[in-house]
Amino acid sequence: MSTLISLTIFFAFLDLIVADSHQVYTFTSLSFFFLSSLVSILLSTRRILVAQLSSIMINLYFLHRVPLLYFMPEWLDYSSYLINSHEYINEASIFFFLDCLFLMIGIMGGRIFWGTLNNSPLKVLHRGGEECISYFIVRANWAEFLKTSNVVVGSFLLLQIFSLAAYKIGIIGYVYEDYSHSIILALSEITRYYLAIGIFCLFLGLHSNQEIILRRTIFLIFIVLLSYAIIASRAVILYAAIYAYIAIQLIGLERQQKYAALFIKLIFLAVILYPLITYSRYIFLDQEAPSFFTYFLQFNFIEEISHRLGASVESYLLWYKYMSINPHEQILSFKNLIIQCINGLVPGSIFSEEGLVNISKLQVGIGRSEVPYYVSDQFLNEIGGHGENPGVYGQAYILLKSLAPAAFFVSGFLAALLEGSNINTFWKFYWIPYLLTAPWLIPTPATLQPLVIWFFIIVYINLKKLFFVRQSKKFNSNFKPLDSRME
Repeated sequence: MSTLISLTIFFAFLDLIVADSHQVYTFTSLSFFFLSSLVSILLSTRRILVAQLSSIMINLYFLHRVPLLYFMPEWLDYSSYLINSHEYINEASIFFFLDCLFLMIGIMGGRIFWGTLNNSPLKVLHRGGEECISYFIVRANWAEFLKTSNVVVGSFLLLQIFSLAAYKIGIIGYVYEDYSHSIILALSEITRYYLAIGIFCLFLGLHSNQEIILRRTIFLIFIVLLSYAIIASRAVILYAAIYAYIAIQLIGLERQQKYAALFIKLIFLAVILYPLITYSRYIFLDQEAPSFFTYFLQFNFIEEISHRLGASVESYLLWYKYMSINPHEQILSFKNLIIQCINGLVPGSIFSEEGLVNISKLQVGIGRSEVPYYVSDQFLNEIGGHGENPGVYGQAYILLKSLAPAAFFVSGFLAALLEGSNINTFWKFYWIPYLLTAPWLIPTPATLQPLVIWFFIIVYINLKKLFFVRQSKKFNSNFKPLDSRME
């Protein structure tokens, strides 16, 4: 994939020589995007999970869309804001190249340091008691963890269904009346946190041939997928594919073809589900829509999927241009990220965030200013509704500006160190993709909330086991053999 993208960018460069001008790109921007694709090729050739995963993410989230937008500029999002913004796009392409380059240097540096600490290959799960999920000093057997988790996710799925039926809370794009539903909304989202657990345990069960883990995992995944379907979220498709790839690589599975076939089936299922989930939003939000047959025939898979996967491109270019003109709004900062992280761990909030603009809505207002409603105070201040995220590179530039490449170096270095460490394999599976997609390193509430929930589940399992052992000892101490009672 990296080579194909690199070649198409090169062909775009050659075409630009003939055309002499383009609405989006110049020789400079295409040159640096081409250099970025060469970095991606180098990463893909390294036999390191972190390097290969970085290459996949760079291509999926960004580079694949560069040649598509060259040959089909009508697909450009935020066209009124980005068309003929050549100076800003040139500069943004340079910083994107530096992000990729420093990420690669960080990964290679971490790999060299890893080699001095641990020359052994990645651990597989059947060694060293790794069939337990460990959480600092506590641990629990995966089968028991799944058993308790299924009760938890099933309960919260019912709450999600209730909140959907009663308040329409949770549907992507719905506008909430006030903040009073925030606790119900937070609780109803818990089910979706278990996608990572489900995908990991699916491959663990296949690898170790543990029927009990497989049964409980399939039930868990079914509930999680249903939860995503209820809110009409397409993110589950991408997350499942990425998690499946990481699980296959980390667990050290034998007979790779067997698991590769399962991975391909997941991709095929994703292609089918994507238009179904997209269309369901019309129904959930009570919007007018064409018949599904007409909608499906007009559905442009390449454009739609590229737009969803590569949304980081236009978001990054938009924010690079906007931040370069010194915006007057109070935009996201490290302080705000920390406040959001803390507030996200409790119902309601501990610290106020007064004056902070909703960055997802501001992005819509900037990029789609031709729609009067999107630039109105009503839209910017409403709760929920339509919003678009800055993406990895856009948010990195918002927070760090010219220091963003250094942050990618740090995240690559730490991710490579984590891959070579002796930490429980599940935590590699959970944290490596986060490190590679959040170079600012401050966790989001959605990253930390499941950790709190999982910790309490593990503690509960251990307390239940301790209580059972004590009760068993008490019973045995009170029991006297029959022959001793006859004396």
